[in-house]
Amino acid sequence: MEQPKDAQYCKAYIMGYRDGVRDARSGKNLANIDSDLLKLPVEAMEITTRARNCLLWAKCYTIGDVLRLDADDIRKIRNMGPKTATQIAHWLTVHGFYCSAWSEYL
Repeated sequence: MEQPKDAQYCKAYIMGYRDGVRDARSGKNLANIDSDLLKLPVEAMEITTRARNCLLWAKCYTIGDVLRLDADDIRKIRNMGPKTATQIAHWLTVHGFYCSAWSEYL
């Protein structure tokens, strides 16, 4: 099922799963929710336009693509400064992705 790219729909979709992702620390199995969250477009992330453009320039179209980047790939992203990287890392951490290459920017 293809999801519309409407920003309001994406924001409502991600808000619906936010509590479930936060419950991952309690050991709850959230494999299905995580896979749905990973398929969300980068536009659903609540980050600045600069950060979003940096991710799109790096050919990261979904949140799963963002998490697949390693530390070297992150450093090579054009116009990605420490403030922008910190913003993306913070968003990922808030939504339950604690152990990723982005964690070094927190």
